[in-house]
Amino acid sequence: MLRYVIQTGELYEVLDVLYDVLKIGVSFYDIHFQELSFMDKTRQAAYCGYRRRNKTFFQECKKCDRHYFDLARQSGKIQVYTCHAHLLDGIVPLHDDHGKFLGGIIFGQARLIDRRNPHPPASRLGKYYMQLPVTAMKRMEKIGRLLQLLTETIVRHRMVAFRSLAWMEKLERYIETHLNERITLRQLAQLIDRSPSFISHHFKRELGQSPAVYINEKRMAVARELLENGEQVKRVADLLGFYDAFHFSKVFKKHFGQPPLTFRASASSVSHLPKTQGPKPEACS
Repeated sequence: MLRYVIQTGELYEVLDVLYDVLKIGVSFYDIHFQELSFMDKTRQAAYCGYRRRNKTFFQECKKCDRHYFDLARQSGKIQVYTCHAHLLDGIVPLHDDHGKFLGGIIFGQARLIDRRNPHPPASRLGKYYMQLPVTAMKRMEKIGRLLQLLTETIVRHRMVAFRSLAWMEKLERYIETHLNERITLRQLAQLIDRSPSFISHHFKRELGQSPAVYINEKRMAVARELLENGEQVKRVADLLGFYDAFHFSKVFKKHFGQPPLTFRASASSVSHLPKTQGPKPEACS
């Protein structure tokens, strides 16, 4: 298990300066596609913030961004794309000196220079839309390249890095190979010859979460991948050691905000998304 070590002050300063210069939203997402909590949420475009109050719209945003985040991670290349709201966004993957993926810098929330306002001009959404920065695809690609160059500084100064802990790595290997079983604190403690209280305390200190939460997140990550690949809900429940499909569905919905059947059906709707970056990217829909 590797602990995320982030120099929040230094990284925030870099991204904050970029926002002031470019007037385009810039934020950092970790390897689990979680936005850093210290980021200034007031820097989000009012248009996006207002529309994301709608849960369905917000989920579509996350689904679209997650698709390109994964694509950037797999390809190691900058992704510039039109989101499902027809705004320009981009993702720059961040890797350390050894090629380990550290996360991604997401930038954008800009409107295309030749796109008309899709909302009534006098409406709140219409006014918010006109407040968005205006840019062109070529400029977004250049911004992506600039951010890519800046990642060298971020890596060199170790603003984002991992710290290895041998005993936690041993626990991680055990957890990942026993997700289909019931894993207890006592089992984890015996594995490294420590007490259950040691496991609880150090999990919380190193990762900011309990062993139970960590194990559940691992299961949910695998469940998500299996469902995206078309696996049946009951089969996923069996593979991950849940009592039954109902129990799995309850846990999955609590974690992702929607039942696994709904997620599985919606996952197929992004299978048509473009796999490579091009001059005229398709919108997520």
